Amino acid sequence: MDTFKLISYSIKPIITIILIIIFLIFLLHTNNTIKDIRNKKILKKRYILKIMILENKINNNQISKKELYKQLSIIIREYYYERTGINIISYSLTEITKLKDKSLSQLINECYRNEFSKQINKNTKKFICRTKEYILNDFDRNYNTDNNY
Repeated sequence: MDTFKLISYSIKPIITIILIIIFLIFLLHTNNTIKDIRNKKILKKRYILKIMILENKINNNQISKKELYKQLSIIIREYYYERTGINIISYSLTEITKLKDKSLSQLINECYRNEFSKQINKNTKKFICRTKEYILNDFDRNYNTDNNY
């Protein structure tokens, strides 16, 4: 009987330590999730602000429409890089299309068309809105983070 009591007393601290470890792991995971959400919101706000600054410049005729599309292409690419870790800054449209992010491909394609074409899309406001929506709705998309390039 004494042996049973000895074993039961020695197991209680071990079980307590295991439960404390499990609780600490849970707390750390929850804290990291909260930090991730906070970081995602900050990332979105920073890029939306960059777009708003460009929008203000185009509205005040401080930059050309071609320059607007060039800068938006850079902003979109930088955002994607920060969001996924895939550096698409120097990717061609073909390489971007392989990422299987249809919205990204469409935005970059429209930037190319307007940046290098003689005939520029006159409705830049809609495009700016679509670019903002891409960033605001970003976390609803799944990314293919297999970088084969």
